[in-house]
Amino acid sequence: MGENQRGLSANSAGSAGSVKAENERGAASPKTAGSEQEWIELLPYGVTVSLDRSRPIMLFKSEDGEEVLPVWLSPLEVGIALTQNQRLTSNVSPHDVTAMVLQNQGLKLERCDFVEVRGHHQFVDLHFSGSPGLTHLRVRADQAVSLCLHQKVRFYSLAEVIQDSRVQHLETFQLMGDDVGGDEPPYFQ
Repeated sequence: MGENQRGLSANSAGSAGSVKAENERGAASPKTAGSEQEWIELLPYGVTVSLDRSRPIMLFKSEDGEEVLPVWLSPLEVGIALTQNQRLTSNVSPHDVTAMVLQNQGLKLERCDFVEVRGHHQFVDLHFSGSPGLTHLRVRADQAVSLCLHQKVRFYSLAEVIQDSRVQHLETFQLMGDDVGGDEPPYFQ
């Protein structure tokens, strides 16, 4: 795996941390316009399923494991994410063509910032280099995670977005909690 990507499994963790102005490679880290809010680098940690087993949840964790960001994905999106991170499978990905188009146009996907929770959806800003016409693109997280993993980008979030995502996730968990018991998912404990 590349230097910007760590393995994805049920219980793997790598190295991440909080950043303000620069990351360890000297590249610009995400900032909030006019703000000194601290961005937390997150690593893909693993996948679990919702209590009703209808949707998979990708977990991102900070290096110290203190911050956990649950991201609800479609079964297709999580299947792609898991498959392309297993060394025993073919290196073919549905994102290969997208990667070729980006490369052909001189574009590089640099990072993925979790920036907003709206309703039951999380949104990310994808940051690109190589073109003044496309510097960032806001999309739903469940539509972009596997592409970002394929492109080996770094993931960041503000603590506020992690908290909003956890609240959203816990509200959903509690709605289903009457059927399964418990107050919160075990991976938040």
